[in-house]
Amino acid sequence: MAATMRVPRSGRASVHLRRALGVVAAVLSVLALVALFASVRVGAAVGAASESPAASPAVSPPVSPPVSPPVSPPVSPPVSPPVSPPVTDSIPPTITVPAEVVAKATSAAGAIVAYTVSVTDNSDPSPTLICTPLSGSVFAIGDTLVTCTATDAAGNAATDDFSVHVKGAAEQLADLGDAVNGVGPGTSLRDKVNDAQAALGRTDVPRTCSILRAFINQVKPQSRKSIPPVTAVSLVADATRIRAVLGC
Repeated sequence: MAATMRVPRSGRASVHLRRALGVVAAVLSVLALVALFASVRVGAAVGAASESPAASPAVSPPVSPPVSPPVSPPVSPPVSPPVSPPVTDSIPPTITVPAEVVAKATSAAGAIVAYTVSVTDNSDPSPTLICTPLSGSVFAIGDTLVTCTATDAAGNAATDDFSVHVKGAAEQLADLGDAVNGVGPGTSLRDKVNDAQAALGRTDVPRTCSILRAFINQVKPQSRKSIPPVTAVSLVADATRIRAVLGC
């Protein structure tokens, strides 16, 4: 039977104390290490901060002085041109009419006659112009007075006139007689015209028409022979027109 050794109480207390001191020493060692590690981190942070460049202070942009708006020169009021007194136009237009207009009747009613009349004015560029009878109207055999009136914008008016003469069968026969002088063989053509004039003088229209037909029948074969073609055509046209005026 093994013998049991007993430790006195004072000895157990000493053992507990030593253990407690060992725990305290271990705790202090840990705390020292923690403090050392913290001081190392703080030093590193301070060093990094000292190596970083210092931040430049914010620079405000330069402030431009206020720009005053351009000053416009004073505007003078518009100057109205001097007002001239109104000019009164009292000068009438000027009408230019032809001399006597002569035409040959183409029928018993007369002939269509065209004429030209112009007008000018000192102030009105387009004065009105009215002529009666109108140009292009049928004018009867004989004389017809054409009256023209022009009026400008101021109301000034001018009037002028001229005569239109339309030849009837008798006058045209006289012209035909002059036209055949020396034309064709001998005086046969001139003799026929003389006969026609005598018949018309007796108001024998059928006889006049018959003589003129014989005249035409004689001229046509002579074209390119004893009568030049142009002359022959003109003579036939004249005799044919006179027959139309007589109503043959």
